[in-house]
Amino acid sequence: MRKGLVYLFASLLVVGLPLSSALAAGTTVYHFKEVPYTNNICYDKSNPYNPGPAAEFGTDLNPGVCVDYIGTSQETVRVKVNKDGTTDVGWNRQIHGTAVAYLSGDSAMTFARTMAEGITGLKAQKPAQAGTILFEGNFQVEEVIQDDGNDAGCLKGDNSADLESCMLSLSSNWWNLDYIMYHWKINGNSIYFWKTSVKNGEYCQEDTRAPEGRMCIPLE
Repeated sequence: MRKGLVYLFASLLVVGLPLSSALAAGTTVYHFKEVPYTNNICYDKSNPYNPGPAAEFGTDLNPGVCVDYIGTSQETVRVKVNKDGTTDVGWNRQIHGTAVAYLSGDSAMTFARTMAEGITGLKAQKPAQAGTILFEGNFQVEEVIQDDGNDAGCLKGDNSADLESCMLSLSSNWWNLDYIMYHWKINGNSIYFWKTSVKNGEYCQEDTRAPEGRMCIPLE
């Protein structure tokens, strides 16, 4: 195999982009780098499916743990216009930064229990005064999404796309996404590793510290 072709395959593997998609006619590629990222998600030690960092730091008296995520993201978005006029959208996104965990200090807080809440922090309300810091370290998010036909409506006006914004948008139908691979890690995998996927009409999630382990349900 020629050296140039080897390098081509290597570069495609880095972004997880199939060769056929990379060379397909009508495909436009957009790159976004160093985009600021912030999120706040609260977790519950007693949640059998998604205890998150609360499995490490929560106690029976204080089962709630909140985490501030602060970092930057970068992504590659591919938009392909098909011959029939439909549009396929796919993207690879990575987030890197610092995670700061602390006790919630509020027994009435709503904690992340569903896929959407675990990714967006949708129902989490950050405590007015954060408690003592329990942990501060790196976090990483890996996201690979495919939306054939653009029927989920995740593509934004600047041609960026991400799962969190899509879930929060009132005009999106994120459950129509054809493929999701989403991994959330704190301090490698030592504090928290949560993965979720959508493939062949089935949604699965797994928190490696959760008592119930992996859960899968059909989307239809």
